[in-house]
Amino acid sequence: MSQRFELFIAEQTTAPTLAELVAGLERLGAAFQRVTESYWSGSWEEPRTGARAVLDVGTPPLEEDRLHPPRQYAGWRPLAVAIELPLLGPHWRALEVFAWLERVLAAWPAARALDVEDVPTDERGQAAPGAWDRARVCASWRRQHRAQIAGMREVPRMPVAESLMLWRWRRERRMEWSRGTVALDLACGTAHPLWVWTDPAAPAVLPAGGLICVLTSPPILVQRSQLPEGTALPEAGAALVPPPAAWPRSLPRERFRICDDDDWTDEPPDHAPS
Repeated sequence: MSQRFELFIAEQTTAPTLAELVAGLERLGAAFQRVTESYWSGSWEEPRTGARAVLDVGTPPLEEDRLHPPRQYAGWRPLAVAIELPLLGPHWRALEVFAWLERVLAAWPAARALDVEDVPTDERGQAAPGAWDRARVCASWRRQHRAQIAGMREVPRMPVAESLMLWRWRRERRMEWSRGTVALDLACGTAHPLWVWTDPAAPAVLPAGGLICVLTSPPILVQRSQLPEGTALPEAGAALVPPPAAWPRSLPRERFRICDDDDWTDEPPDHAPS
């Protein structure tokens, strides 16, 4: 499942051609494959954080698209652009896509992005594409996300503070630093950010929390809080951490497994607003 946006433009406005739309989206970082004369399939990805969206321009070569029937609104015509983002994973991946979608709308100021699960009404009370509202589309994503995970078996949850730390790290880190992944604690179903200390004889750049896999022989898995605080660096909440005089006792590594970003959420278990 995904949150789906479709682009519309006022009927009295000259609309860009499909080729112009594809070229403009490519300038904004999207990549496309031309499937037919009138349909392009593509994607966009934020390289630092891994946030992504699936794009369609034109009419897919289907006899009938029952999942996405054509939508008509008085005074508006579709631009034949659809943008879909995942409903699984941490909330900040959606925020990254929304920021990119705002750049798309800035490139075509007359266009409107319609969340197909949250259609607004105009001043006459009729359903119609409306002005972009970041707070509204965020709230819509959260509703759809909660509905998605409610129907699934236990979904690993990461504390919001740790999730935000991972987001900041990925956005601000230097490329030579560990990117940061996610480990699931099978004993309690909690997800935690995980970094690798590749050379245990040398200092490492680490964030303030999470888990650290130290490549000793054999490797050990420890909490960041068990290691020296280190010297603060200006980026990503990072610190340069010296090797300790003695390594802490390892957590049982068999208790943890690596998670993809689609496999966990940072939504609180009680679905309280955050």
